[in-house]
Amino acid sequence: MNQQILAGLFILLCILVAAAASTQISIEKRFSNPVAYAVSGETIYVVEKEGNRVLALDYSPSENRLILQKSFTVEKDDPENYYMVRRLYPGPNGVVVRSWIYDRRTKEFKGYRFRQYPSFSEPPQEILTLFMQEKGRIPDVNYAFDRQGRHYFINNCPGQYNIWQIPPEGKVRITGPEIPPAVRQMGDRNTDISYWAWICIADKGPFYVSSMATERIAMYLPGDEVTRVVGETGFHEGGLLAPYEVFFTRMEPGSPDRLTVASTGNRSWVQLDEDGRSVKTFSALKSGYPFADIYVGRVYTSGKGEIFSFDLANKCLLVHSRNFAAFTTYHSSQPLRAALLFALSAILLLPILFRRRVTALLQRVRFPFFLKLLLLSIPLVVLSSVVVGDQVRKVIKADLEAESVLRSANLSRAVLNSLSLEDLKMVQAPEDRCGPAYERVYATVSRIVDLKVQNTPKWILHKIREGRYYYGINMWRGSIYEPFIVPRDRRMFFNVLLEKAPQHGRFTDEQGEWFSFIAPVLDEKGCPIYVLELYRPTEEMDRSEKDAEMRVVRIVGGTALVATILIFLFSYLFTRPLRRLIQGTNVIKQGNFDCTIQVSSRDEVGTLARAFNEMVSDLKRYTEDLSKAVSAKEMVESRLHMADTIQRSLRKVIEEVMGGTSSEYAFEWLVQHMEGCSYKKGEYLFRKGERAEKIYYLEQGTLRVVEIDQVVTKGAIIGETGILSPMKERTLSIMCDEECVVFSMDEEKARELFFSDPSLVFQLILTSIKRSLTNLKRTVAEMERIEADLRIARDIQVGVLPRSFPAFPERSDFEIFAFMEPAREVGGDFYDFFLVDENKLCFMIGDVSGKGIPAALFMMVTKILLKTMAKGGMSPDEILFNVNNILSPDNDASMFVTVLCAILDTQTGELMIGNAGHNPPLLCRCGEDFEYIALPRSFVLGPMQEIRFPCETLSLRAGDTIFFYTDGVTEAADPTYELFSPERLKHGLDELKGKDAQGIVYGIRDMVRVFASGAPQSDDITMLGVRYFGG
Repeated sequence: MNQQILAGLFILLCILVAAAASTQISIEKRFSNPVAYAVSGETIYVVEKEGNRVLALDYSPSENRLILQKSFTVEKDDPENYYMVRRLYPGPNGVVVRSWIYDRRTKEFKGYRFRQYPSFSEPPQEILTLFMQEKGRIPDVNYAFDRQGRHYFINNCPGQYNIWQIPPEGKVRITGPEIPPAVRQMGDRNTDISYWAWICIADKGPFYVSSMATERIAMYLPGDEVTRVVGETGFHEGGLLAPYEVFFTRMEPGSPDRLTVASTGNRSWVQLDEDGRSVKTFSALKSGYPFADIYVGRVYTSGKGEIFSFDLANKCLLVHSRNFAAFTTYHSSQPLRAALLFALSAILLLPILFRRRVTALLQRVRFPFFLKLLLLSIPLVVLSSVVVGDQVRKVIKADLEAESVLRSANLSRAVLNSLSLEDLKMVQAPEDRCGPAYERVYATVSRIVDLKVQNTPKWILHKIREGRYYYGINMWRGSIYEPFIVPRDRRMFFNVLLEKAPQHGRFTDEQGEWFSFIAPVLDEKGCPIYVLELYRPTEEMDRSEKDAEMRVVRIVGGTALVATILIFLFSYLFTRPLRRLIQGTNVIKQGNFDCTIQVSSRDEVGTLARAFNEMVSDLKRYTEDLSKAVSAKEMVESRLHMADTIQRSLRKVIEEVMGGTSSEYAFEWLVQHMEGCSYKKGEYLFRKGERAEKIYYLEQGTLRVVEIDQVVTKGAIIGETGILSPMKERTLSIMCDEECVVFSMDEEKARELFFSDPSLVFQLILTSIKRSLTNLKRTVAEMERIEADLRIARDIQVGVLPRSFPAFPERSDFEIFAFMEPAREVGGDFYDFFLVDENKLCFMIGDVSGKGIPAALFMMVTKILLKTMAKGGMSPDEILFNVNNILSPDNDASMFVTVLCAILDTQTGELMIGNAGHNPPLLCRCGEDFEYIALPRSFVLGPMQEIRFPCETLSLRAGDTIFFYTDGVTEAADPTYELFSPERLKHGLDELKGKDAQGIVYGIRDMVRVFASGAPQSDDITMLGVRYFGG
C-alpha cells in the first residue's frame, strides 16, 4: 500500500513538472522597468534596468505580437565601478549604449560611458568615457552620428562648447576640464541655464539641436554657426513644449522622412517642414492609447517599414504603422528550460518503471549515522542563518529608508519654510525659466539641499497644472514643462494631492528605481500648486542590502563547514562501541550463543551492551526449550491441516464474494483427471434443461452462452453450477463458436477430487458466484443506460416548452404563466403560448394518450402542427380541424390527444376557445369565485379525419383570470387512492383568486402535492393561467 502511494506521488510530481515544462514553450511576459530602447535593422532593442538586460524583440504583424529572439546582459560591473545603462542610440555600425558610471565604494555618480556594440554577442567599441569634475552635477549628454561614421555629442558641461565631434575610431577619455585634441568642439558655449537635449544630423546640411531652455530647435551649419531657430513654443497643437528628442523619420507608411520633434510637454510628435513650420501633429492619446498619459520619445522605422516608439513611463511599445497598436507584453520561449523540465519529468518516471530494482537497491543502501546527523543538522544551520540574514537585511533596509525619510522630511520643512509663494506663482510660462523669480526659487532650494554634501538627496519642485505633473524647477535647471508621467501604480503622487500631506515610497520610471519623499506646496486656498520631491536611486540602498546578503552567505558557508567537521568527529566517537555490538550480533547470528560484548563506557551505550549480553543468555535458554516444543507442535499441526485447509478455502470464498476482489484460480491441473474430446463449430456441449452429469474444461477455441450471448475463452470451467445444484439441471445452453477441444469429468470422478482437495469445491462455488455477479452488473449497466437516455429525452421535451417568465415583460395588458411536471422521465402533456400578431395571443394545453417516449413524440408533433396552423391566422376550430386531418392518416397506433386552444384579442378582450375532448377550463370574473366554462362535448384529435370541433366565444373584462389544466391535476391520488377531484380544484382556485397567474399555478401545484402525501404520481400534471388587464 505504501509503495502504491509513493508511486502515485511520483506520477503526480511527473505530471506537475511536465505541465510546468509545457508552460515554458511560449509564455507572455510584461516589460519589467524598461529604461531605454532603439531599433536597428528589423530588431527592436529594449533595456530593462535589472542587470542591464537587453531584450532583442521582433514584431510579427501577422500575429500582432512581440516575440523575444534573445536577451543579453551588457555593461557588467568592474572592481572599481558599476554601470547602469540609460540610453540606446542607433550607431554607424550597430547600437550605441550610454551607461552611467557609479563608484562601487561610495555609490556616487562619476560620469558617462558610450560604447558601440556591432552585436550584443560581440565585444563593444569604446567611443567616449566622460568623468564629471563637479560632484553632484549630472549634465545630460546625448549622441548622434553622421554618414561618415563620425560621432557627435550634445552636452551641457559648464564652460564647454555644446557640440563635440569625435573621429570614427572613438576611444576618447575625458577626465578633467581639458578637452583632448581628438575632440573637435563646435556650437555655443554652455551656461548655467543651458539645457541642450538632443542632436540630429541631417544627411546633407545642418545639425538640429533641441533646447529645453528656449523650448525650440536650433539649426547649426557644419561651420559651427547657428543659422536660425525653428518651431513655436506653446500648449497649442503643433506647438513645442519641453522638446526633447529630435530626429528624421516618417510617422505614417508611405510618407516622407521629416524633421520630427518629441514635444514631451504637449504629449505629441510634431513634424516640421524645411522652413521650420509645423506641418503635422501626431498624438497617441487621441488614437485609442490605453493609458491616460504618455511620455513621447524617439520614433524609429524598421527594416520592414514598421514604425515604432516606446513609452518608458507606462512600459508600453507603440506601433504607428498600419493600425495603431500598443504592447505592454512580449512572448518568450524557453526551449532549454522546457527540455530540462521534460527531462526531469522523464527521470522522475524511472523509479516507477524500475520500482522493484529501486526498492531492492534502497534496501541494500546503508545510511550511516554520520550522514543522518549531517542531513538533520546542516539544513537547520543553513535555515537559521538564512532566516537571521533575511531579518538583518530587512532591518538594514528599514533603517536606510527611515534615515532617508527623516533627513528628507527635515530638508523638506526647511525648503517649504524658506520659499516665497509669490515667487512660485510668478513661474508660469516656459520662458520664466530665465526670470528672477525662477532664480530666487532655484537658489533657495539649492542652498538648503546641498548636493555637495554626501548622501544628500536630489530634488525636483514639480509644477502642477490641470492635475498633471511637470518637472517645474529642478536641480538640473531643465524645462519647466518637461512632463513627469505618473502611472496609476504610483499612488503616493496622487495621495499627496488628495491628502495634501507628505508621502514617501519606492517607484520605478524610465530612468530606474527611486526612493522619494514628496511634500505639497499649497496656495492661499489650500490647493497644491507645486510638489517638492527629494529622491535618491534605490541602487544605493539595494547595494547595501546585497553586501549584507553576501556577508550572510559567507557566514552560512563557514558555519556549515565547521558543523560538518564537528559532526564527523562526534559520529566517529559515538559509533565505535556500536560497531562492537554489530560484530557480536553477527557472531550470534551464526548460532554461537557463548559470545559476550565488552564495552566499558558508562553511558547509554554501556547499558545497551549489558542488556545485549543478558538477551544472548535468554536466547540460549529459549532455543533449548523451543527444540523440545517443536516435536509436539508438528504432531498437532498434522491433525489440524485438513481442518485448516477447509477453513481457509471457505473464508477465501466468503471474503472474495463480500469484498468484490477478483483473484483467479488455475484449473489446468484438473486436465490430467479428465477425458478430452473435439467439437465442431455449432455443436452444443449441453442445452438448457438437460441433466447435469459432467464438468467441462475448455482447452482450445471459444464457446458461447446462447441465452445471454456471452463468449467463454480458453482455461474456463463450464457446467459446475449444474453439478453443485440439488436439481442437477442445466440452466443455460453452451454452443461451440469454432472448433474446440474440451476436457470433461463425470460426477463420480469429481466427488473423489472433492474429498482429496476440499479447496476445489469452494473454488468452483466462487467461480459460479462471480459469473452471476458479472451478469448482474451487465444488467444493471444496461438499465442505467436506458435511464440516462430517458433523462436526455425529458430535457429535450422540456426544452421545447416556453420556460422564460415573465413571458412578455413588455406587455401590460395581460400576464401568463404555465407549469408541467411529467409523471415519468418523459410525458405526453404539453402547453404553448405565443403572439399571432400584435393584438392576438394564442395559448393552448394538451394531453396525449399514454405515457413515455411514444406519447412524448406524438406530443411534440402535435404541438408543432398546432403552432404552425395558429401562425396562419386561423380560428381555434379551424386549427383543430386541420391538425386532426394531418395526424389521422399515419396514426397506425390509434394514438389521440385532447386539446384546448384559445385566441385572445388583447384590445377587445374577445376570447375564442376551441375544444378537442379536453377538460373544461375555469374562469374568474373580476375577483369572483372560479366557475367551470360549459363547453360543448367534442371528439379528440388523431383517430378520425374530417371531424369538426366546437368553438366558443367569451368576452373578458379587466381583472378576469382563465385557468387551463390536464386530468393529471384532478385525478392525482393520495395513498388511499382518493382523487383530488374537480371540486377540490375549484375550491383551491377560489382560495387563490387574489394572486397573479404564477401564484395561482404554483398554489394549485402545492395543494396537489400536499394532497398526494408522497403517493407516486400516476399522470403528467400541467397547468396554464392567463390574467387579462384590458387593452
